[in-house]
Amino acid sequence: MGRVVCPLRGHTTPRVSAVEILTTDLGLLYEALLEILSEIYVTSGAVEQADYDEDVILFNHEPGLSKGRKQPEFEVCLAGQWCAIEVKTPRLISYRTSCTQRTVQLNSRLFTEKIREESTKPRDNPVKDFLVSADAKFESYEDYRTGSIRILVIVWDDFCNEPITALNSVASGLLTSRSFFRTSDNKPVTYPHIDAIIIIRHQHQLRLATKCEPLADGVRDAFNYHHNGFPPKVLIPCHGGREIPQEVMVALNAIPLSKQLGAEYHSQDVVFWMPLDLSQS
Repeated sequence: MGRVVCPLRGHTTPRVSAVEILTTDLGLLYEALLEILSEIYVTSGAVEQADYDEDVILFNHEPGLSKGRKQPEFEVCLAGQWCAIEVKTPRLISYRTSCTQRTVQLNSRLFTEKIREESTKPRDNPVKDFLVSADAKFESYEDYRTGSIRILVIVWDDFCNEPITALNSVASGLLTSRSFFRTSDNKPVTYPHIDAIIIIRHQHQLRLATKCEPLADGVRDAFNYHHNGFPPKVLIPCHGGREIPQEVMVALNAIPLSKQLGAEYHSQDVVFWMPLDLSQS
């Protein structure tokens, strides 16, 4: 067996499978790299559409009144409207492996604890954490630029029904009155400083690109943010309440979730994974 050297800690670990390596320092570094690449992907797409003041691009990285306060990823002026953007990327590789090991995957908290113990649990806690973090950053940002639109962008992989269910499920969706995340007096937690959430199906493309493998869905460039084909980026209104102008949605290459008819763009409380024996085909 070979060995893998961790450059940060200077020790070696046995060469292991792609699944096992995710529990090592190298695995954590790889998923941190995907987070950075996702931020670059979204930021570059916004910069491409940014307004100019003469020859100055209207864009700021981590804007705010002071560096000691929480700040969103960036702000950009699009079609005359300032927008603050926070980019979040969940760690999904080990979760994908767990989904293949059980027949039932739950995407909401509709089911009993016994059923949940026997199934792959929802990946809704990261979505909750993203909302909480972004809301706090946008609250601080409001003192810097009042009236700016505030958008949380979540870069998921191909299974976008998971974050959509976490947000909109009638059983436990974080944006609904039956949210599983509640206050001490049993009221659903709200996110009044977030105007909208954009879900992007792209993390798997970045993983393929880092492995020099062909991209999915006919995509040729993993960092080409704007396109008119499949899959679309969808926008979901949040509790902030500011309506997102059509010109801003076009600049961010997003369309309303309500206009998507595909099954993967609708809440799915449960998914059944069926074994596929290609040898019989």
